[in-house]
Amino acid sequence: WSQTWSIDNVWDDSLNTSWSSEGFEQSTSVELTLGLSQSRDMAGLVLIPTPGFHAMFPKALTLLTSENATQWTAVYEASDIPVPGEVFEIAFEPTRTRYLKIRVDVLPEAYGIYYTSLAEAKIIGADEENFSIQLSWLAPGDNEHTGLATAYALRWKDTSFTPAEWDTATEYTGELPF
Repeated sequence: WSQTWSIDNVWDDSLNTSWSSEGFEQSTSVELTLGLSQSRDMAGLVLIPTPGFHAMFPKALTLLTSENATQWTAVYEASDIPVPGEVFEIAFEPTRTRYLKIRVDVLPEAYGIYYTSLAEAKIIGADEENFSIQLSWLAPGDNEHTGLATAYALRWKDTSFTPAEWDTATEYTGELPF
């Protein structure tokens, strides 16, 4: 497999490089095993789709952790993953790990070839509780094309959610800077 699609690209902090699985004639399972420089407490993972190839993001995946690369424990499993926007964030119970395995259980298909691609993977440490998120959006005014909106509804969950699950998410009640 060419250096252009190397596993090292998942950790290089660049959206200009990507990892890609080999192509297959039918959907199959592929694994991406990452060794950390040392054991650490991990509570999540952020996966960033390859720019321009969001549809090649895994359709189903399992995350496994290990201290010795022999005995693995599944910490997250998802199927029917919708095509993500800019990031796909996964949270799970904090676990000590030295190795992380991303098992893609269902590959997406493009032009009769089944493969998957990721630009970046970023570990969320168990001690990283305080973080900030910057949101930006375009919205019409209260009279459609001009003016300012009189209110915004912002909701959040520890996991991703669909529009059908909107009411189950927690409403943000803090001050918005606008």
